[in-house]
Amino acid sequence: MNRFFLGFMILTAILFTGCEKKYARGRIHGKITYQGIPVTNTTLIFLGVDNMAYRAELNEQGTYSLDGVPIGPLKVSLQQAVPRVPKKADPDLNAKEGGEKKDASLPPPSIAIKPSFQLPPSYANPEQSGLSFEFKQSNQEWSIDLK
Repeated sequence: MNRFFLGFMILTAILFTGCEKKYARGRIHGKITYQGIPVTNTTLIFLGVDNMAYRAELNEQGTYSLDGVPIGPLKVSLQQAVPRVPKKADPDLNAKEGGEKKDASLPPPSIAIKPSFQLPPSYANPEQSGLSFEFKQSNQEWSIDLK
């Protein structure tokens, strides 16, 4: 019985190893703007034909480049960075560590990341964003000015 079970498991593993679909992959690059203004502090997400999400960070010019995306239809969404609130300065921090007390009037170092504008919430959902395209070439540009 054990030999039969072991043989069945090996045969199953061999069969399923060859079942994974192989997709041709390529590079997508471009620029995303909103009413002519570059979109920054935002993650561009492509939902591929393989049901995997591929992410690219938009830089200060609103451009991106992403390798390894499966060629085929892609749905697109945009996730803006959540603004981070700077931590409040702790004037007693140095005193606790045996140092001198800091001046509480000094502002803490800024770590806030704020988008320059807020995109409509529909762009965050690939099913509602209205953004999709056919990725056909191994090196293709996809740029868009959102409204």
